[in-house]
Amino acid sequence: MNIKQEIEERYRNLLYIKPDTTKEEYEKNRTEYLKLLSNFSKKEKEEILFEIIKKIQKEQKIIAHTEQDARCAEILKMIEDILLNNILDIEKNEAKVVRREYASGGECIYRGFYCPSKIADIVVGNVKRGRILKRVKGSKPNYCYGFDENDRIISVKKIFGKFDDEYEFIYYKCNEEIGVNFRRNAMSVAICKFENDKMISYELFQYDGFNKNISEYLKETYKYSAESMVVMWERYYPAVNSFSSTTYYFSVKDGYLSNYLADGVREYIVNPKIKRKF
Repeated sequence: MNIKQEIEERYRNLLYIKPDTTKEEYEKNRTEYLKLLSNFSKKEKEEILFEIIKKIQKEQKIIAHTEQDARCAEILKMIEDILLNNILDIEKNEAKVVRREYASGGECIYRGFYCPSKIADIVVGNVKRGRILKRVKGSKPNYCYGFDENDRIISVKKIFGKFDDEYEFIYYKCNEEIGVNFRRNAMSVAICKFENDKMISYELFQYDGFNKNISEYLKETYKYSAESMVVMWERYYPAVNSFSSTTYYFSVKDGYLSNYLADGVREYIVNPKIKRKF
């Protein structure tokens, strides 16, 4: 194995972190990776990394064509069944609501305060979840959340004032939480999968009612170890075959997400105001 091949191997180890990787192992691999790169000039480094990244992107696009296109087709059929058979009874769902919460803000993130993603408001700039209102009177809430007798969220109403509100119907099936958001000429489907009470994946599908296709597919895959959380973030636009991905490696401190690395090279600190439990 020559030095460029070793750089590629270590870069892949930083990009695709195994769930049982310790922080010490990760840092050691990162140190060796940077040490290998130090043997080259700035221009040579850029050429080597460009070649590696292009190679990985090509591999990812091939995977996207097979796995993600198949998943989008599956969800498209599910949406067609919902629209054709009208199987989601909103009135019956609302009758199951035993308590409600109202929130302000969070309009730029899916489902606002109760966004399924653990990291969206951490890694995306200027995106906030908003806050739960202690008093509704005199306030202008942006969301109304409904909970059932098991304290599970089952409905979300996004309030637009004079315009039509959005309604998300949330139901549970085995180890999945499935949310279907109804909007004018469009629809979103959010699916969370759980294992041992921890979320292992979150998918968000945007349905274009005019063209009758999935316009965007977002997926987050979660892997956990005793002291870290690794998230593979992927976004796919089927119509234009556009695919992008980032791997986030989060450290855990006192039971909360701490600093994180993006794609193994860029390091960030979680905003202290965001107290996200591990």
